[in-house]
Amino acid sequence: MSNDAWEAMTKHARTCVPGNRVYAYSAPHGTIYVNSVFKLVRVELGGVECPLEQLNRDQTDYVQNLILEAYENRDSLEEADVAI
Repeated sequence: MSNDAWEAMTKHARTCVPGNRVYAYSAPHGTIYVNSVFKLVRVELGGVECPLEQLNRDQTDYVQNLILEAYENRDSLEEADVAI
């Protein structure tokens, strides 16, 4: 996909209403919760919910890797009962 096509597609996706469904992806040290367009809505690290704005650099890097893993394994996401 060309850069222009990618930019157009992602720009359109950001204008769409993602709905209220939340999906969870778990790894050994944490769980991320994303909406239908993979926007991060909640993070649990070591079983503790962490405010997104308070994540340190290492935690942010770990969460970014989890988001990539979740996307690559999107068939294994589970719908979560989490309010956003």
